[in-house]
Amino acid sequence: MLFDERDLAEITSSEFPVERLAACRNPLLADERTRKRNELLEATEKEWRKIQERVRRVGGLCGID
Repeated sequence: MLFDERDLAEITSSEFPVERLAACRNPLLADERTRKRNELLEATEKEWRKIQERVRRVGGLCGID
């Protein structure tokens, strides 16, 4: 069963036939994860730009520790 209008899902597995798991979507957690992911992408792009500039200036990656 996929998320319904209440954002709930029931998960079953043949490996654990007597167990059922319930999962729900937490919009606040989703927003926080999106914010963190965007911050990490921005930080990565900032460092990537430094590498690109160095390669442009020096002509390669030689000598970088």
